[in-house]
Amino acid sequence: MPAQETSGDTTAHIAPTTAIAPGLTTADNWPRYLRLTFGPGAWVSSGFWAGVAQWRDYPSEWEQGASGYWKRYGHSHSRRMIRNTIDLGVATWRGEITTYSRCRCSGFGPRLGHAVKSTFIRRTDDGGSTLALGHFAGSYGSGFAANLWMPASHNDFGDGLRRGSFSLSYEVLRNVSREFWPGIKRKVFRRK
Repeated sequence: MPAQETSGDTTAHIAPTTAIAPGLTTADNWPRYLRLTFGPGAWVSSGFWAGVAQWRDYPSEWEQGASGYWKRYGHSHSRRMIRNTIDLGVATWRGEITTYSRCRCSGFGPRLGHAVKSTFIRRTDDGGSTLALGHFAGSYGSGFAANLWMPASHNDFGDGLRRGSFSLSYEVLRNVSREFWPGIKRKVFRRK
């Protein structure tokens, strides 16, 4: 389907180019928020990213050892909570569905395109699609909020912008994983 604009609305709605799973609404945003913010995977992921930052000694002002690790862990999970809370609020207000839906299309290229596009375009309650403002606001909002607790050497405008951009880039990789991992898992582990 070609891209189109809805007349009388200042937000450009882009018709989906690939068929995706129907039936999701903004009511599905809340359980996803709770799982991604407070579920076991959220705590483990924050621990992983704190470990990566510890290994890289980022930021170096937070020293090594347990004290430095827990500062990095707090930073990682605080950003996650802020990002997801802003995303939930903005997305629900705008009618954006935050849950990722795998493409019903076939072929590597269309599926990859769908996964990347889904980072920037979201389905809406009315069956259309729109710019994922909740996603942008959450990613960059949490990136800039981290300036409040980061050391002076890592808390300027450019640092907030980098953190927000990293968050969006990471979401592209997560969507690609969500799109292809079920098929890979089925083939590798011979599951139906």
